[in-house]
Amino acid sequence: MMKLCRWRGQKCGAENFTTFVSFYRGLCYTFNPGAPGYPLLDVTSSGTSQALSLIIDVQPKEYYGPFSYEGTGLKVLIHEQSSGQK
Repeated sequence: MMKLCRWRGQKCGAENFTTFVSFYRGLCYTFNPGAPGYPLLDVTSSGTSQALSLIIDVQPKEYYGPFSYEGTGLKVLIHEQSSGQK
């Protein structure tokens, strides 16, 4: 569960993400997808004030079933907007 989301110092949230299910990766979230209804968010300079900051609780007690693992966690993939959802 996302505890904090900030983009360029401004609050963001679930409304800034799209979701899809990947057979290999499970439930995936895409920030700034460039999809219809989602305004493109541009980076105009470098530095932490221009960054995406997230605090995520992986909720280890919620993992169960055939895709459960002894460890819990998440993967972060950074990619071009046009190369997502694979």
